[in-house]
Amino acid sequence: MPTDGTSSLGIRARVAIAFLVIVAAQLVHVGITDLVWEDYLISFRYSQNLAEGHGLVFTEGERVQGFSSPIQVLLPALFHWLFAADTYRPALWGYRVVSMIAFAAGGAGMSRLFLTHRSSSDSLAPLAFVAMLALEIKGLAFATNGMEAGFMVLFLAIGFRAAVEGVSTRWGLAAIAWTGLLYTRADGCVYIAALGITSLLFDGVGRKAVWRGLLLAGLGTAILYLPWFVWSWLYFGTPIPNSVSAKSPAWVLEQVPWLVLSRAVLSRMVQIVGLPFEPIYSRFGGWPLWTLACAWVLGAFSAGYCLLRSSDRVGRMASLLYLFLIVYMSYVDVLSAAVPWYLPPVAVLGMVVLARGTGQMIDRFGSGTPLAVAIQAFRGGAVLTLMFLAVMSLAQLTVFQRVVEYGNREKVGRWLRDAVAAEESVFLEPLGYMGYFSQRRILDASGLVTPRVVALRREQRGLSHMQLIAQLQPDWIVVRPGELEEFQRVSPGWAMRYRLVRTFDVTREIERHRGLYGEPMLSSDSVFLVLKQDDS
Repeated sequence: MPTDGTSSLGIRARVAIAFLVIVAAQLVHVGITDLVWEDYLISFRYSQNLAEGHGLVFTEGERVQGFSSPIQVLLPALFHWLFAADTYRPALWGYRVVSMIAFAAGGAGMSRLFLTHRSSSDSLAPLAFVAMLALEIKGLAFATNGMEAGFMVLFLAIGFRAAVEGVSTRWGLAAIAWTGLLYTRADGCVYIAALGITSLLFDGVGRKAVWRGLLLAGLGTAILYLPWFVWSWLYFGTPIPNSVSAKSPAWVLEQVPWLVLSRAVLSRMVQIVGLPFEPIYSRFGGWPLWTLACAWVLGAFSAGYCLLRSSDRVGRMASLLYLFLIVYMSYVDVLSAAVPWYLPPVAVLGMVVLARGTGQMIDRFGSGTPLAVAIQAFRGGAVLTLMFLAVMSLAQLTVFQRVVEYGNREKVGRWLRDAVAAEESVFLEPLGYMGYFSQRRILDASGLVTPRVVALRREQRGLSHMQLIAQLQPDWIVVRPGELEEFQRVSPGWAMRYRLVRTFDVTREIERHRGLYGEPMLSSDSVFLVLKQDDS
């Protein structure tokens, strides 16, 4: 129930407005960029094969779970079956619509907590939260480009509401949220653990009641997730997705002492605490230093707010979850890389903290005082920073989709389909567009759909992508110029067996956009070289 006398009707109206604003922001993003993420097409090849009766496989006859999100595969498969189309577009749009609704519902649900659990008299806090969410570029992008971020935000919001209202009584709602997290991404268990710990620390009804609620929620989750767990084990031979094995270098954990790893994670945590507020793939460079500094400040505030003495229980719970998830992202980043579509749920929690925490501080210092004005300016600066990054990113991502995705990677895939025989194999790293449009047997450098790559990396620890070629001996390889140089250096004998057949180069087109913020991200995939093993 609302704590400030706001009527239930008034709350529903404001939540509905928040929902519509977030939907509108997503539609603007899609309309301008038409962004279709590389990884969506990896999972859609599974979806298409399933819908067309070939099984849940990437390559017919090879049962390898190269995806980590059942939702991201099963929903597009359903839409592809319903629309019976010969392209991926109708199924993508069906998935987009559901994902956009999920993202907006999750954001609107979070905004509801500002009205039902008010911690200050600041009326601008809920508006600031919705404004930030409608401007945060990674959330808009990865809720609309075929990835699973929209569902992660929805189920995290439901789980957070259950934690705020008390898992001792809301364990059923928690079970639904936890199950959704597991069906959405393989690391959903991490989010479940973070929600559980937060409930234990902030639920004031007594540990025994909380533990009982957590156990009931866990039991409900196990029952609801068991069908997929058993089926995937029987179908793929293991319940652990091969994509998880490919991204988790177990040899690092076996060789590096835990103390050393812990120090590395803590060091990385300080560096990436603001990553959820940065542009997509900001590490490529091309962004003003002030934007990265602002993102770091926003992240540090979001992570540190839980340590402050405050009556804002909801804000401190969101802050603790943000801190837990930043630790997890740091661990992932040390072992491989914290990819940008992991970050929208973390950013949403940070926005809750930023909006509620600043409102609490304005009350503490007194509205109109210099400190309160400074805090208002800080919050306004956060909104303006996200707005700047959103506008600049729209330009960057529009060019990226048109020039790199449609203009280069898709063309490589279509060319491979015509040039490569059905029984031949192709080695490459960017599996999405090239793998989907080629419809050929792919030996991917990351091992997502190639278990032998995972096995080779375990047997020969530290094996690089280019060293894999001599081991796999593919008929064709697709590499970037720098990768070809590395291949020639590490395996000179094998490199001599391949001849250059075709070059795909969009460098000139990208050079027309010099000065575009984030331009180095475009250049990273501007040139691909196709080589064939010489049989003579």
